[in-house]
Amino acid sequence: MSKTAFHIMIVGLFVFGLAACEDVGETRTESLKVDLGEAHSVAVNLRMSAGELTIQGGAQALADGSFTYNVERWKPKVDYQVSGDRGRLSIEQRKRAGITFGNNKNRWDIRLNDQVPLELKLKFGAGEGHLDLRGLNIKSLDINMGVGSLKLDLSGERKENLDVRIDGGIGEGTIYLPENIGVRVKVNGGIGSVNAGSLHKNDHVYTNEAYGKTPVTIDVDVEAGIGSINLKLR
Repeated sequence: MSKTAFHIMIVGLFVFGLAACEDVGETRTESLKVDLGEAHSVAVNLRMSAGELTIQGGAQALADGSFTYNVERWKPKVDYQVSGDRGRLSIEQRKRAGITFGNNKNRWDIRLNDQVPLELKLKFGAGEGHLDLRGLNIKSLDINMGVGSLKLDLSGERKENLDVRIDGGIGEGTIYLPENIGVRVKVNGGIGSVNAGSLHKNDHVYTNEAYGKTPVTIDVDVEAGIGSINLKLR
C-alpha cells in the first residue's frame, strides 16, 4: 500500500467514525424506486455523509436501487417533485454528530434512467464513490467530495457537450474518458500527482487527440487538495 493510500485510509476511517452518536444495529436493506411522472428533464441531488456510493444507468423508472445501512440515523430521505415538465429528485442522508461503535455499514446502489436528461449534483463526505455514467444523458455534473476515493467513468458515446466540476479534498480519483470525443481536463489546487497517460499536458490543462476536432466536447474542471488524479482514455 502506498503512503498516499495509507493516509487516505486513516483519514477516511477517522471521518467515517465521527458518525451519529448511536450504536450500530441490525443491517437493513431498503429498495428505491422513483417513477418519472410528467417530467421531461430532472435535477438529481444526492447528499451522502459517509459510506459507499454506486451510480450507474439501466433504470426503467427514473431511479431504482437499494440502500443498505446499520445505523438508524443513516436512513436516507427521498423526495421527488415535478413542476411543469421539470423534476427534482433529492436523496439525502441525515447529518451526523458524535461517534458510532462497531462495524459501520452504509451503501447506496442507485440506477438512473438512460434516456431522461439529467443534471447531476453529488455531495459526498467520506468513503468510496463508483460512478459509471456511460450511457446516461447527463447535461451537467457537479461533484463535491471530502475524504476517500472516486472512480468516475465518462467514456462511451455522447451527443452533447458535458461540463463536469469536481471539488475534492484528501483522496484519490480515477477518471475514465472517451478516446474519440474531445476532452479537456483542467486540474487546480494542491494535487499530489496527476497521472495523465497519453493525454497532452499544457500547464495545468490536459487534452486528448480528439480535442477541438469533434462536435462534442467534455470539459472537466478539477479543484482538489492533497491526493492524486488518474486520467485514463477508453
